[in-house]
Amino acid sequence: MENMDTTLHGSRALVIGFGRVGKLTAHRLQSLGARVTVAARKCEDWAWAQAYGYGTEDSMRLEYWMGGFDLIVNTVPVKILNRAHLERVQPGAFIIDLASLPGGVDV
Repeated sequence: MENMDTTLHGSRALVIGFGRVGKLTAHRLQSLGARVTVAARKCEDWAWAQAYGYGTEDSMRLEYWMGGFDLIVNTVPVKILNRAHLERVQPGAFIIDLASLPGGVDV
C-alpha cells in the first residue's frame, strides 16, 4: 500500500486467479474499500466471484481490458501477463505477483 500512488479505498483492483490466494486477496482488497474485479477462466469461479460482489472477467482475454486498473495482483503460477499485456497497463498502476514459481508476470 505504501508503494502505490493512490489509496486502496476506491481504487480499481484486478485479481487474476480465484484459487486460495486469489480468494483471500480479493476479500482483503474489498474489505479495504477497493473495487475488485476477478479474472478467472472457469464459469464456476465467475459465479462465486459475482456472489461475493466482485466484477468478473475472462482471464483468457486479458489483453482487452488491462488498462482499467490501479492495482493488478496475479496469483496464477504460469506466465499469464506477457509484454503485450503489460504495455496496456495504465501508467502508475501497481502490479504484484503473488504466484508461486515461475510466477505469472513477464519481467
